[in-house]
Amino acid sequence: MVSESDAEIDETSSRNAFKPDTFPRVAVTAAVLTISSLLAYVPAPGLSPAAIAHLATATDDSATVAMSQLSIVALGLSPILSVLIAAEFLKLAAPPLYGLEDNPSRTHKFNRAVLILGLFLAAFQAYGVTTALEDLGSNGIPLIEEPGTLFRLSYMLTLVAGVALTYWLAEIITRHGIGSGFWVVLLAGEIGSFPNVVKHLAANHAIGQISTAEMLSLVIVIAAALLSIVALYRLRVTPADSRTSVSRLAARDIMMPPLLGLAIASALMMAAPLWQFLTRDDTTPAYSFDPAHPVRLIVGAAMILLIAYLRAVTRPLRGLASAQAIRWSFIVGAIAAAITVALEITSARAGINFISGTWLIILIVVCLVFLSAQREQPASERADVATGAGK
Repeated sequence: MVSESDAEIDETSSRNAFKPDTFPRVAVTAAVLTISSLLAYVPAPGLSPAAIAHLATATDDSATVAMSQLSIVALGLSPILSVLIAAEFLKLAAPPLYGLEDNPSRTHKFNRAVLILGLFLAAFQAYGVTTALEDLGSNGIPLIEEPGTLFRLSYMLTLVAGVALTYWLAEIITRHGIGSGFWVVLLAGEIGSFPNVVKHLAANHAIGQISTAEMLSLVIVIAAALLSIVALYRLRVTPADSRTSVSRLAARDIMMPPLLGLAIASALMMAAPLWQFLTRDDTTPAYSFDPAHPVRLIVGAAMILLIAYLRAVTRPLRGLASAQAIRWSFIVGAIAAAITVALEITSARAGINFISGTWLIILIVVCLVFLSAQREQPASERADVATGAGK
C-alpha cells in the first residue's frame, strides 16, 4: 500500500515534472529567436553601403538601434499587433465575436484575417518610412543611393516581406517552441535591452546618480508584480451556482486590460500635439512624451479599469454570475493599473527606460502559460478538484 506521505511526494513530483518535449521546445525557441535577432542586422536593399558601413562600425547604442531600424525586419510584428488591438476593441463593440476564441477553426480564420490586415498596414507604414529615409543620412552620407519610385517600391515590398517572415518565425515557435510565438517574439524585443539596463543601473549606482533606495524600490515593484500575476493566474473561483465547475481567469483576462487601456491612453494623449500641429498653435505648452507623465498615468489607470469592466460585461468569465465577473475583473484591472503606474514611476526615478508595466504583465503571463502547458498535471488537478477562492 502507498502511504499518504508517499502519495504527497508523488503529487509534488508530478506537479514539478515537465513533459519530455520541454527542452526540445526551448531549444527551438532559442534558435528561432537567434535567427530573428540576426535578421535585424541585414540591411534592406537600396541603402548606401557607405552609410551602412559607418553604422556597422560604430560602437554606441544609438548606432545599433539605427541598424535595426534599417533592417529587413524593421517593422517587426508591430503592424499585426496594431490590428490585433483594433480587433480586441471590435470584440468589445460586438460581443458575439468572442466566440472566435472558443472555436479552433474560427480562431484560425481570425488569425489569418489579422495577418492580412497587418500586412496591408505594414505597407502603409513602410511607405512612410521610405519617404522619411530619403531625407536622412549618416555622418553626412546620404542613406539612399538612388531615391525615387523604384527604391520606394522595393523598400516597401522588403519591409512587408519582413513582417511576413517574422510572423512565420513566430508560428514556428507556436507549433514547435514555447508558448505563443507572437507574444514571445514581441517580448524578445522588449527584454533584449535588459543587460544594458542592468549595466546602466550598476554604473549610475556606482557614481551615486541612483540611490540604493531607488534600486530596491524597482526590485520590490517587479517582485510584487510577479507575485500578484502568479496569484491571479493560479486563482480558482467558485461560481455562485455550485452545480457549475470551478473556473479560473484566462490569460487574456489578465493581459488585455493593460494592453488596451494603455493603447487608449496613448491615443488620447496624442490629441494635444496633433491639435497643436493642425492649428499651428505654439502658445500652449508642448505635450511631454514621458511615460511617467502624471496625466498619462492617471488616464492609463482609468482606461485599464474601464476595459476590465467592459470585458466583464461583454464576456463574463466562464460559469460566473455577472456580479462575480465584474468583481474579479475590477480586481484584475486594479492590480494591472497599480503595476503599470508603480513601474513607470520607479523607472523614471531611477532614470532608466525599463520594460513597461503592460509588457511585464504579458511577459509573466506568457511564462506562466508555458509552464502550465509543459507541466505534468497531478491527479488532483486532472480531476478538476479545487477549493473556491471567490466566496
